[in-house]
This record gives sequence, C-alpha cells and structure tokens, in this order.
Amino acid sequence: RDYRQVDQVGPGAWARARGDCASGRDPIGGGDSRDSGDGGLAGKLDHQAAVFRAGEDLAGVKPRGRAGHAPDGPLADLHQGQVKQIVGATLSDQGEPLTNFASGQPASHFADLYRRDCLPGGHVIMLGPGNEEAAAQALAAFPGGLQLGGGITADNGPHWLERGAAALIATSYVFGEGRLHRERLEALSAAVGREHLVLDLSCVSRQGRYFVATDRWQRLSDFEVHAANLELLAGHCAEFLVHAVEV
Repeated sequence: RDYRQVDQVGPGAWARARGDCASGRDPIGGGDSRDSGDGGLAGKLDHQAAVFRAGEDLAGVKPRGRAGHAPDGPLADLHQGQVKQIVGATLSDQGEPLTNFASGQPASHFADLYRRDCLPGGHVIMLGPGNEEAAAQALAAFPGGLQLGGGITADNGPHWLERGAAALIATSYVFGEGRLHRERLEALSAAVGREHLVLDLSCVSRQGRYFVATDRWQRLSDFEVHAANLELLAGHCAEFLVHAVEV
C-alpha cells in the first residue's frame, strides 16, 4: 500500500496503515514483514519525541509512543549523508557535532527495515546540506511511509511529496530570523496541504519557559510553546513534533 493514500497524517492514519501488518504481511512487497532478521537495528535510532495531533484539546492530548495509543515513530537523522544520532545543540557550521551513534549503513537500509517491520510515520531529517541523495533513497525504499524534514520550503515541498514523503516537517522556514512568519506558514500549508505538514517545535528551556529553536537548533526564536500559540498554528498543519534540543 502507498501510505500517501491515507486521508490524514497522525496517529489515526498510521494505525490504519499498520492494519496490513496484523497478519505479518509486508505492506508494499506482499511478503512476511516479521522475518527482517536485523530489525533490531531500527531500535537504535528510536528517539524520544512527542508528536501531537494539531487542533486537539491539549488537556486530552497524549504523545505518540508507549504511553499513548499510537506506535513509536523511528527517526533517522542525516548529517553529511550519513545516518547519525547527535546532540542537537552541538550542531554548527564549525567543527563536528557531538555524536552518540553513527551508522555504517545508508539511510535506505533503515527505511527498508521500517517498511518490513511495518513502522510507517518515521522521520528522516536532513541536518544541513549534502543529504538530499540519501533522503531520496530512503523515501524510495519506503514510499509514502516516511516524514521528511530539513530545509523544507513552499518551493521544494511539493517535490519531496512527489518523491514519496508521506508528510513534511518544517521549522526554520516558518520560524526564520527568530520569529514566526505567518505568510510563509500559510504558503507552505497551501503548497503541500495541511494534511501533509508537520511543524517541528523543537525547543529550549529558558527560566521555565520553552522557546522554539531554529536554524539547526542554533537560533532561539521568540516563539514560546504554550497552548495559545499551539492553537494559532493548528489550523495550518496536521501534527506538532517536539524534541528537547539539549538532550
């Protein structure tokens, strides 16, 4: 099944998509998805992030993952074309970031594991330039099964949907120069469709308040993460993705 055919992005959509997997069928190849052999590798890239359905009452919202009702979404960060797990706050143009894990396998390898293990909704994040080819190969390995982030704009968003992304994750384009650009948010939502847009609200704590970090998490914006601001954004996207940048 091409997961782009689901009518919305979010826990409900992924749950329906995973219905094919109840009997162990490969959702794309038709084979048995349970005999992936090295599927445990995918767990190494599991990332603790909360993904919220946009527009829901925050008091009743539950994060995706073991505490909620929807499946965990695996994550593959791409840095210089290689799959890595890094400490986001150490990423810059000068020097190498602090890396917790670097894989010798290409991104397409992990995308294929996610496909065979029936894990739609995983994230592929391009951290800086030089990652486009690796991202395209990952999307080709699991068409319609992965969300893509990193450098997403209203101009290139439709291209990545055509390449097989199920949804697009945006931060810096929307929160450029340290502030919310309403016109860019509206343009991006119109270009790719609200149902295909995930807003990354990765944030940093400052005196007990949380502010969105942009530009590969190097710039702290003036946009605070609280209920009123989430409600403001909810009409333009399907999900919010929140990472703790300094972890």
